[in-house]
Amino acid sequence: MSQTLPPQPLKRTELVAPHRILRWVFIGFILFVVAGLVIWEVVRVTAPPELAVISPADNLLTSSHRVTLEGKAAPGASVTANGATLPISLNGRFKEDLDLRTGANVITIIASKKFAKPNTIYRRVVVSE
Repeated sequence: MSQTLPPQPLKRTELVAPHRILRWVFIGFILFVVAGLVIWEVVRVTAPPELAVISPADNLLTSSHRVTLEGKAAPGASVTANGATLPISLNGRFKEDLDLRTGANVITIIASKKFAKPNTIYRRVVVSE
């Protein structure tokens, strides 16, 4: 005569099914991707706008009291030169004639956007007589 043991209850660790593990891995992956996209967008919005000055060259020596400031900024940015706002085209290009005094002149060009840090470039121009 053989005796049968009563059924033993299963432990919680034995109830984990592979499909549950895959579901949590998938949910974790989706949360990781969403968090990455949010961080990327915040960095993109708060990064300083692009700014490139084509002319004048830095440390320019000239005899003219007028120089043309030309460059390109990120579309949607506002650009100022020595405190004066410059007109910008839709593609971000700007061009403005500036009056200089005799001697050393420093031109401060600043591109800024609403939530971003400003991007500043300095150009030094010396006007000789």
